[in-house]
Amino acid sequence: MEYPIFLSPDGQEYKCILYAADILGMSGCEWFGFEIVETTSKDTLYYGWVVGLENSLGYFGVNELEEMGAFIYDTPIQLTDIIPPAGWILKESIFGIINEIKNEIDFAMFDEMLRIEENKKMIDNAIQKTGENFLWN
Repeated sequence: MEYPIFLSPDGQEYKCILYAADILGMSGCEWFGFEIVETTSKDTLYYGWVVGLENSLGYFGVNELEEMGAFIYDTPIQLTDIIPPAGWILKESIFGIINEIKNEIDFAMFDEMLRIEENKKMIDNAIQKTGENFLWN
């Protein structure tokens, strides 16, 4: 299982390796960790997207999150159901949508090709009945 990849509104890819939420606290903030910046014996510092009073990229530490009582998820299996921040997209879902659209387009094109072939056959039959010579390109 792999970490989810989010696409930001400007199209940048970020691998989400940590998610934290202050569900029970007063802040109501969420943290999406994309990169470990520094690890010490006392704390791990992350760079990521912070959703709160202002939504922005920034730095935050695990100790800070734990002191708030935030719920912290940092394994791929825990992060599989995390919903990206507002305006962001889960990369996997966008490719699913693209493939779905592609399949619909492929089906529509195939259907149109069948109709064209059927029309050619009808015209050829009509031409044969009239005795005219006609070649399709």
